[in-house]
Amino acid sequence: MASKTEGLMQTLAATLGSTESPLRFILSQLLGYPLAVLYRRVVYGQTATTQHIFFILTGLWIACFNFGFHAIHTVLNVLGVYIILQTCAGTRLSLWLAIIFNNVYLVLGYYILDNYEDICWTTPHCVLTLKLTGLAFDLYDSQKKEEKLSAEQKATVLKEPPSLLAMLGHAFFFGGYLAGPQFSMKRYLSFTSGTLQEKPSKDPPASVIPGLKRLGLGIVYIASYHIGGLVFSTESYRDDSFQDLSWVSKFFYITLWGRVILNKYIGSWLIAEGTCILVGVSYNGKDINGNIEWNGVCNVQLRKLEEGYRLRDYIQSFNYNTNQWMAKYVFKRLRFLGNKFLSQAVTLFYLAMWHGTRSGYYMNFALEFIMMNCENQVMALTPRIPALEKFNSSPILQPVLYILKKLITTFCMGYALLSFVLLNFNDYTKVYSQLYFIGHVFFLGWPLLHFIIRSMFVRNKSSSNGHLSEKKDSTVEKPKEE
Repeated sequence: MASKTEGLMQTLAATLGSTESPLRFILSQLLGYPLAVLYRRVVYGQTATTQHIFFILTGLWIACFNFGFHAIHTVLNVLGVYIILQTCAGTRLSLWLAIIFNNVYLVLGYYILDNYEDICWTTPHCVLTLKLTGLAFDLYDSQKKEEKLSAEQKATVLKEPPSLLAMLGHAFFFGGYLAGPQFSMKRYLSFTSGTLQEKPSKDPPASVIPGLKRLGLGIVYIASYHIGGLVFSTESYRDDSFQDLSWVSKFFYITLWGRVILNKYIGSWLIAEGTCILVGVSYNGKDINGNIEWNGVCNVQLRKLEEGYRLRDYIQSFNYNTNQWMAKYVFKRLRFLGNKFLSQAVTLFYLAMWHGTRSGYYMNFALEFIMMNCENQVMALTPRIPALEKFNSSPILQPVLYILKKLITTFCMGYALLSFVLLNFNDYTKVYSQLYFIGHVFFLGWPLLHFIIRSMFVRNKSSSNGHLSEKKDSTVEKPKEE
């Protein structure tokens, strides 16, 4: 039976012009919808134990369908953390043991496989790493006095370690197993105990339409990725077709190619989110008008992403749950460093390591780091230079400025994504060299340019008014990326 299934998948992948692992991945995501219907009709409202078992069995089947025997890695990692938490939950020792165990397991997987061409067991395992590490933090936070906890810590803190069944159910939950969205153990336990949503019902009429809308949008984005990939292909960077383009054509190619690449991730997250909405775990209370909000595990803020024209807009709306996790459990825990700039750098380094060991990940997030801080400084400078502020706020120029800013920002995203997608140093530096490393030159040279602009415009203007304004321009935001 297994060989027949494998043969069928290979034939179907060849027919569609794809490879087998991405096809299994997308079919597994779509399978979440009939599984969600089955869950709501048969399992929803049953005991928490029954629900845990359902999620374990269905998630384990999806894991085996995609990764075969390698599905065991999820079980082993959960067992390891379970033993740690049963031994010394809530202590600083348990926190460090969980952090080390989870991340060493993941990084060793990356190192041993060294396979980034196909989807493999490390794909869902990076999501699992955040789930289990976050769980250790949430139990550790329970040792603090309640008044010392922040609002977001109170929302996820746990007093007691969960059962092994609960941990496995959370890990294998089919709505978020493969690529997220990841969400806290407390949300999962509230959902399975029936306390997340008021007056739960087996029939989910309120969640059907929102869930199917996300499915529809996800399919549109996935389709745009495949259609756009026919024109803006990653393979063009490895042959001579990209090299033969004019410099201006290369600029627009990278801009549109980067947008096409983003659509793959957006589509995958939207499909997964739709499953979570149908199941009900996305329930997030009601708005001021009494309408249910289903954005509890939203991983992409579409309106902000599509309408935004700043790097900040892209970063704050893309891979939203991961960004929030990094801000909560890494960036804000680094306050003891006493420097937001340094905390941001460390957080982005961890984010790169979480993605893999190839140099392209580190180049991508290093570029993001300097790009974001450049943008922050530009935004701080603009209102301090009257001529530039007048130009930037002109009502007549707003449409043109919006398009220009959108174009530049999208190019910057594509420029950084080159290293994220190509991964190997020789591959992405070959492409960057064909662009004369324009992004590296500009952003690495920005501190000098920033100093010159401040000296010529800001300081002189302040001096003419009889005082010096020495506000810091380099406001560093908390990291919001993948």
